Amino acid sequence: MSKVGGTVVCPICGKAFAATSNNSKFCGPACKLENGRRYAREYERQARADGRCNPLNLKRPTYSIQEIGRAAQAAGMSYGDYVAKVGL
Repeated sequence: MSKVGGTVVCPICGKAFAATSNNSKFCGPACKLENGRRYAREYERQARADGRCNPLNLKRPTYSIQEIGRAAQAAGMSYGDYVAKVGL
C-alpha cells in the first residue's frame, strides 16, 4: 500500500498530513524528536523494571588522568592496559 500523496495521521500530535514518502510517520521534525524522547524514556523505564539498569550505579566516580596513571604504574601496567582491564 502506497502512502505517497495520501493522508497520514501523526501518532504524536494526531494531525493529518500529506505523506511525502512511504516511510512518512510524523508530521515534522518536532514530532519525530518527541517520538525519540518517548521511546528513550520507555526503554529506560523498562530497563529499570527488568533490573537491567540500576539508577544508583549509573554514575561512576571520576578520576583524573594523573590518578589513573599512578594506579596503572603501581599495578605495573600501561595506562591503556589499566583502563581496559579496570573498565574506566
